[in-house]
Amino acid sequence: MSSLVPLVFGLDLALRLWFVIIYPARMLGDARVYYRATDAWIHGGDPWLAHTDLGMTFAAPPPALLLNLPLIPFGETTAMAFWPIAGLAGAIVAIRHYKLPWWWLAFPPFVEAMTAGSPDLALLGALVLGGGALTAVAKPYAIPAMLGEARWGALLSAVAVGLVTAPLLPWGRFIAEWPQISQALTTQSLGVPLSPLVELVVLVALLSLGRVGVLMATPALWPRAQMHYAMFSLGAARSSRILTVAMSFPGTAPIGVLVVATISLVKRFVAVKPHSVMNGASSSPPVGQLASPSPEQPPRG
Repeated sequence: MSSLVPLVFGLDLALRLWFVIIYPARMLGDARVYYRATDAWIHGGDPWLAHTDLGMTFAAPPPALLLNLPLIPFGETTAMAFWPIAGLAGAIVAIRHYKLPWWWLAFPPFVEAMTAGSPDLALLGALVLGGGALTAVAKPYAIPAMLGEARWGALLSAVAVGLVTAPLLPWGRFIAEWPQISQALTTQSLGVPLSPLVELVVLVALLSLGRVGVLMATPALWPRAQMHYAMFSLGAARSSRILTVAMSFPGTAPIGVLVVATISLVKRFVAVKPHSVMNGASSSPPVGQLASPSPEQPPRG
């Protein structure tokens, strides 16, 4: 099992590099559409109509528009170069923070984020460095992992940032267009939706895992989301090879959670059963030893 994780990482990296070579136009789509959305917003347009040349549309909440504000004067090309570089720096910071081997740079959610030019990886780096307020505001799906890591200061700061920036951001338009935005999220993701029954089972499994379950909430309950969302659950991934592998494929995080929860339940049962047997045996005399006579029936001479 110890060699399985680097093997999975290596195979995924090879496939993604092959995909980049075959379809270079699909590279850095997130960086492009995020920049165009911010540019449309500051010029009075609808940011959720921004799209790449291949049709990918902007579908993030309004605070994500703030991320590219400092880059607008430098142009789209600069923004497309900035986010992969910032993402690589974020990955290095996260790997050092969680004390992981360097080959974790090939962690599939990391690689997906860098090839897409997603700002998420840079925001993960900001989070572990103490700047999690912007991370929580711009990427709400990071909040469960922040709760699992007890980042209370960052969460409180995020509330303050959200309140201050709310009047400046197009929340009204976002709410009005939510059905179309939600459909775009669904179309652009590769995950499989869970049925209500399965989602309930997964929720119970998450609760049984305690802190690790909280860390895994986003990828486990929202497998339809893009795979790089799972990077914020890195604290759980390092605790279990099964969870690491499950987060390395689109939509498989719920399976990993169910497997880990089942193994944990079996271990608890096995640990309790011998204890119960030993307690039961202590009330009976050992085999071959006679019981003491009762006072009502003294032994006969």
